[in-house]
Amino acid sequence: MRRVGLVRVALGIQALLAGITRVGLARYVAGPDDYRADGTSRWDAYDRKSLTVTAVVVGLVVAVLALVLFVWPQRRFYPLLGLAGIGAAMLIFSAFFANSLN
Repeated sequence: MRRVGLVRVALGIQALLAGITRVGLARYVAGPDDYRADGTSRWDAYDRKSLTVTAVVVGLVVAVLALVLFVWPQRRFYPLLGLAGIGAAMLIFSAFFANSLN
């Protein structure tokens, strides 16, 4: 496989993972909080709205940027996208964790 082909596969995987985890976070936060057992959603139960919204938006931005670079490869932006992907992953993990603290 050519190097460009491998990079495009990695970009596609990064976009897919950012999109899946972003949607997963939104569904998790909208779901009921098992600890309370009264149907209260995690969105209402925990005061982590700004962190959650930021994580979802950053995940969306990283997914869109990865898809754009998948279609129009620009090598100079790969390191920045890698750092953005790491930042998005940290934010999404932090939001999952913050919305599960009891």
